[in-house]
Amino acid sequence: MILGDKSRVNIRAVKVNLILFEIISSLKVNFHKRLLMGVNVTGSWLVEVSVVLNCKFGHVVFLYHDIVVGGDPCLIRFWFPLFNA
Repeated sequence: MILGDKSRVNIRAVKVNLILFEIISSLKVNFHKRLLMGVNVTGSWLVEVSVVLNCKFGHVVFLYHDIVVGGDPCLIRFWFPLFNA
């Protein structure tokens, strides 16, 4: 699990670190077997990052106290469970 700010610089840094890990440890990182998942991140951003990292992408969506974790807080319907409680 890698946490960080949503930026192209951080994505490139992650890729460089994984490649350096391959070189230093002489182990192989299977980029195509990795799964990139984002919380409160747009799908287009995940697609863009998955292309850079050469991996698959998925979505984290679950309910916590009737609030969708992984949903888009910019949408009005995201906040309906709070007002309807």
